[in-house]
Amino acid sequence: MLRLSQVRGALLSARGQLVTVTEIATEFGFAELGRFSVEYRKVFGESPSETLHQVHASNTSSAGCARNRISDLTTSTSM
Repeated sequence: MLRLSQVRGALLSARGQLVTVTEIATEFGFAELGRFSVEYRKVFGESPSETLHQVHASNTSSAGCARNRISDLTTSTSM
């Protein structure tokens, strides 16, 4: 439980940093990422990536919104 809380804290404090859930989880000693994700969701009611996206969503500026739109366009054209 302590390590899960530490990961959550790291995800929430990742403001403006380009980090992944995998990087943070492995930094705290989680090797089996599927199990980590299941346990994280049980404890916090959301996936680790949802936590990370909330941080990025709350910090988006107009530049961030533009990046998201470009990403959406890239995704839709590559299908």
